[in-house]
Amino acid sequence: SVSGGTGGSGSGGSVNFSGGSSSSGTGGSVTVSSGTSGSLTSGSVTIVTANSGTSGQLSLSTGSTSSGNSGDLLFSTGDASSGTGGAVSVSVGSSSSATGGSISLQAGSSSNLTGGSIYLRPGSASTGGAVYFVKPSTGTNFGVISDSTFDFSGISTVSIDSSGTVQISSSTTMTLAASTGISMGGSLVYDFESDTGAVGASTAGEVVINKMAGVITSESTSLPASSTDSITFFNSRVSATSVVLVTPGYSSNCVPVVQKASTGNGQ
Repeated sequence: SVSGGTGGSGSGGSVNFSGGSSSSGTGGSVTVSSGTSGSLTSGSVTIVTANSGTSGQLSLSTGSTSSGNSGDLLFSTGDASSGTGGAVSVSVGSSSSATGGSISLQAGSSSNLTGGSIYLRPGSASTGGAVYFVKPSTGTNFGVISDSTFDFSGISTVSIDSSGTVQISSSTTMTLAASTGISMGGSLVYDFESDTGAVGASTAGEVVINKMAGVITSESTSLPASSTDSITFFNSRVSATSVVLVTPGYSSNCVPVVQKASTGNGQ
């Protein structure tokens, strides 16, 4: 047992452990380890500050450097060949009358290059791990992020707000669903998938536009009054049950009317 001396009215004595210095080689190391056991659990290493009116600070840091890289700070548990790997728990104290303590993760800054990043990486396996968000009052998960899931269905409201642009994209299909409806508020909705096509460009009386919307130009340039023009419109997005809206263009001398529009698979 090694301990610092007590102080009646002043500060208690300190205990310092330091490795040896070197003028040209690597400085000496300090290793603190617990004892091994042949059949039971190895001993523990406990580093705490004493209870007091205001408890002391526990500081773990590596030294600064004038030219090379500073040292790393590593927290890890041992591997397990047949059991579960040990956990790493970081928690702050609670308070009965004031605000609970916070946890701050801050990467290093740089004066002229790129600032450091923060990575949260779950463990790898046949089914990879995930990052869970836990509700403090119940201990239940309200959100999860993994390599295949972004799910926050455990809470009633999710807000994504930006002073600039918010972009949500998918390489396949994106689905918006709500039990009572989807509201765009008073915002302008624009840039739907669209295209243009001319009837008869490839086959007389036919036009192909495989988009959600588009503008079709008839091949009839001088259709007489009371005459009709039939157009076959091919679109891979259309099925027999699709609802297709057709709005004819017009000029000051002619107001065309759509008499009939029927749908089928692909047209």
